[in-house]
Amino acid sequence: MPIKLLIFLASQGLNKKLASRIAGHSDDCGFKSHTIDLVDLDAPLFSMKLHEQNGPPESIKNLASLMRSSGALVFVGPEYNGGLPPNLTNTFAWLSLCTFPEDKHGWRSCFINKPAFLATHSSGVALKMLSALRMQLAHMGVLVMARDLSVTLSQNLDQMILENLTELHQLAAKN
Repeated sequence: MPIKLLIFLASQGLNKKLASRIAGHSDDCGFKSHTIDLVDLDAPLFSMKLHEQNGPPESIKNLASLMRSSGALVFVGPEYNGGLPPNLTNTFAWLSLCTFPEDKHGWRSCFINKPAFLATHSSGVALKMLSALRMQLAHMGVLVMARDLSVTLSQNLDQMILENLTELHQLAAKN
């Protein structure tokens, strides 16, 4: 039975093409993938005031349920001003408040023990974004692979994707 893989896409353009290629190879590596396009996700800018008034939006509640049932995660996005894409940070803020009464992990319930890898398509290596994302995901309980997929125009993309997906599947199968 394939492992459910959620691919978080935090950008368009070359990163969208990268996410599409990762999804295209996922079946070959034992996954059933689903891409979450954060650019199109209907999630207002997070504030505690908005959360207290309305709770999480339906799109976030649905995403939280998808995450809880997934076996592995991939995060694809660019570096924004030396940090994370704003839509990814906003999504994390909302998700951290989607708790489930039966889950002992509280605000980490969507993230805990999910193996993941990070990917970016950039003219540079996006080291600051990858480092910040790795640190934040680890804090939330995600098991982030040591090897990132940082793609420039001159690399053998398909081989790199297959190597990362194969390693991610091995980690997810152990969970």
